Amino acid sequence: MNQQAKEVIARIETAFRSMKPWPLTLRQANAAEDASAEPFEEQRRNPTNPHWADLDDIDIESCGKAFYGADIESWLSFVPAWMRWSLRNYDKSDSFVVDQVVYTLDPNHH
Repeated sequence: MNQQAKEVIARIETAFRSMKPWPLTLRQANAAEDASAEPFEEQRRNPTNPHWADLDDIDIESCGKAFYGADIESWLSFVPAWMRWSLRNYDKSDSFVVDQVVYTLDPNHH
């Protein structure tokens, strides 16, 4: 990871430090868009919703459908994790999450 990416990650972490978790977990949002998953079983087993900074890379990479299954409040609480993950992994992952972040946040994308 280059120095510029590290600096942007530090800014993301500072700017979104106080962002609170919202109604859906990342896995629930992913499952809401995935017919083969059980959307809310995780919440019944584990009622805590982690802070975005506590989401690990594996969760983010495996939950690309959360972009489409999250309600707006939950989606907004995932944005800093997605941005940070993309900056860490854009050059070494073939996950569609990087593309989703770039095109979702690009105001000129049609």
